[in-house]
Amino acid sequence: MNDSLSKPSRLVTFRIVAIYASFSALWIYLSDHVVGFLIPDPSTIVRVSVFKGILFIILTSYLLFQLIARHIRKFNLADQALRESEKRLNKAQEIAHLGSWQLDVDGNVLSWSDEVYRIFGLQPQQFQADYQAFLEAVHPDDRSAVDAAYSESVRQGQDSYEIEHRIVRRSTGEIRYVHEKCEHKRDEDGRIIHSLGMVHDITERKRAEEALKKANDELEMRVAQRTEELEESRLELEKQNEELRLTYRELEVQAAGRIRTLGELREKDQMLIQQSRMAAMGEMLGNIAHQWRQPLNVMGLKVQYIGLAYRLGGFSEELLDEHIAKVMEILQHMSRTIDDFRDFTTPDKAKSNFRADHLVAKTLSLVEESFSERGIAIEVSTSGEPQICGYHNEYSQVLLNLLMNAKDAFVEQGTKDARLTVRSFTEDGRAVVTITDNAGGIDEGIMDKIFDAYFTTKLQGKGTGIGLFMSKNIIEKNMGGSLTARNTGDGAEFRIEI
Repeated sequence: MNDSLSKPSRLVTFRIVAIYASFSALWIYLSDHVVGFLIPDPSTIVRVSVFKGILFIILTSYLLFQLIARHIRKFNLADQALRESEKRLNKAQEIAHLGSWQLDVDGNVLSWSDEVYRIFGLQPQQFQADYQAFLEAVHPDDRSAVDAAYSESVRQGQDSYEIEHRIVRRSTGEIRYVHEKCEHKRDEDGRIIHSLGMVHDITERKRAEEALKKANDELEMRVAQRTEELEESRLELEKQNEELRLTYRELEVQAAGRIRTLGELREKDQMLIQQSRMAAMGEMLGNIAHQWRQPLNVMGLKVQYIGLAYRLGGFSEELLDEHIAKVMEILQHMSRTIDDFRDFTTPDKAKSNFRADHLVAKTLSLVEESFSERGIAIEVSTSGEPQICGYHNEYSQVLLNLLMNAKDAFVEQGTKDARLTVRSFTEDGRAVVTITDNAGGIDEGIMDKIFDAYFTTKLQGKGTGIGLFMSKNIIEKNMGGSLTARNTGDGAEFRIEI
């Protein structure tokens, strides 16, 4: 009977017996000596011995109860830990689609893990746990190979074997692919007593392999078809090449006459290129003249004012210095205009950081007297610190274009109480400048055309139609911002946002 107990169980049993025997022997020995020493009357000794026996039974029973209960508690904890471990193992096997099995060779008793049952599509009560029942679940075409793999490993004394085969789920008839691996356990005589193995569901892998093989077969077939088509195309091309050679000979005959024609066309092309160059130069000069016209007018007014002040006796050195400084500032601006037009087509101009409100003030200082002489009031307001990373001179040129267009609109419309409002502020992290006039606004019918090249509403000779076109390109293409226009209640508003 002891042979059927494990070593830990035998030790626990021996410990309980040893404690019980020691307690019994000690109780009997000590109690007899104490009773004999304290009670001389034999009849009394008998009564005490009966009581002592009852007390011995009660104490030893309690001792046995505590020892057995302690062992049971440890056993229950171990059993609970074992169940949790088995539960985690079953979950891991379910996730990996990997089950385990064990075959008792002598008793022909086959045990499966839960995952093996899931892989085979069986319930435990639906399966007769023996080797023959397992073979019945194997696909008929693979059954002999599986049986041979196991039997040969046993007969030839191998320690393990592995095989891939199909199974048929009894409930649905579905065919699945599994990979099996087995190891044999032997007794002291080398005889196999247990076979331990695993079953891995590899159906998805097999299906992927079959799909890949099918795709490869289709690809090979398409390659063969394409190769045949290319060969047909090659033969067709050879035929066409022969036709082309014949055509080439005919073209050689015509080439001489065409060469003469090409010479004449080349001379005409040279003339067109020269005319194009002259037109480009004229356009550039026209653009520069458009930008210089107002500064030159301001310079003329400054010179006339100096002469008038001299004749009227209001001439002074301070007046002269002030107007010279203003004229030099205008000249420097005109010089920068040439660089701005030249740089306009150069993509590698360096950007710099500048304040929009500062540049507005600087640009207005160039034209404020010209506006004042025409009775145009300028209102300037600034909020925040609108910072711009862009091209300083080009931005100033855009401001000047918009200011000059507003002044021309006032003059053409004959606006009374002309008023120009220039605001600079920040909005959603972007620097915004708006220029608003009260010159009556822009005809809605042409609103979507005002930024087109060479489109102008001014009288002939008064505008080239390039100013707004160039301004929009500077702001949107060169600086990544936006330049828009809209009508307000009594005028138009241009909005620059970067």
